[in-house]
Amino acid sequence: AAIRNLVSDISQHVENGNALWQAFERWPRNFLPVDINLIKAAEASGTLNVILRRMVLYRERRAMLAKRLKGAMWYPVILVVTCVAVLFLIAKVVVPEFRDLFEKLDMPPESIPWYTHMVMNGAGTITSVPAMVGALIVLIGVPIAYVYAVRIPSIRYAVDHIKLRIPRIGKTITKKAAVVDMTRSMALLLRSGLSMMVTLDLVRSNIRNTAVAAVMQDVRDSVERGEGIEEPLRRASAIIPPVVTDMLVTGEDSGQLDSVAEHIAETYEEEVNITIGTIGELIQPILTLFIGVVVLVLFVSLFMPMLAVINNLINQTGGAGND
Repeated sequence: AAIRNLVSDISQHVENGNALWQAFERWPRNFLPVDINLIKAAEASGTLNVILRRMVLYRERRAMLAKRLKGAMWYPVILVVTCVAVLFLIAKVVVPEFRDLFEKLDMPPESIPWYTHMVMNGAGTITSVPAMVGALIVLIGVPIAYVYAVRIPSIRYAVDHIKLRIPRIGKTITKKAAVVDMTRSMALLLRSGLSMMVTLDLVRSNIRNTAVAAVMQDVRDSVERGEGIEEPLRRASAIIPPVVTDMLVTGEDSGQLDSVAEHIAETYEEEVNITIGTIGELIQPILTLFIGVVVLVLFVSLFMPMLAVINNLINQTGGAGND
């Protein structure tokens, strides 16, 4: 129903003699400034059908990459939360049963190994009311605080900068995904006939990562001064990989910046997809090994004292039978 209402409004606005880009401009929640400017340029050049196809493809590729990134981030989170929930259940249900059993057997505290005491005390601490309340406050409060904090531009910039520097994830996924976002937008806008200045302005406003957007602002200012794109990109080597800068500078010098930017986007998107798949394959055995270690610790800590008690009872029974 919402889409029908949108299309109906656009149709009516165009029928009244307005340009298509003006009709799109009435719906800022559905169409970004990039879309508006592309439609405006397409209407002026008579290539509306070509530009619309490019826009559809661009949005599909961008949305697909965003879904893969979210999946790559949520998959390990779900696995870790599941493991923590299982461990909490063990600490809440299984460990107290063994503690009660040790008490029923009248086992003196000194006969119980120190590591068993550590496991039982740790389980009691984890399942205590203050610990559970604190965990709930952290689990609920931290995401809410993050959502509100990143609305402040300075904090958002700092967070986005940190995301690009996180070992493995930041350098192999977040940074490359930001490069894909930047170069694909640049290629689309340049191929659609927009000027370099307008392209850089729109790329800056379209990039999700504000640290990369700040670099594009520096590039835009440099181009406005007539100095080209190389110097600001070189200064931002911690954010924009030097090889990307080399290729973009080569594209600018050869007049093929749009083709080079598209090639960079295709290459880096493929690398991001490979990395996401590799990380997903590595997480499962790592967590499996972790669960195995936890099970081994619980077995040694809880069952070994029980085996010792059983052996003592067998020895005592055997000794009494011999007597």
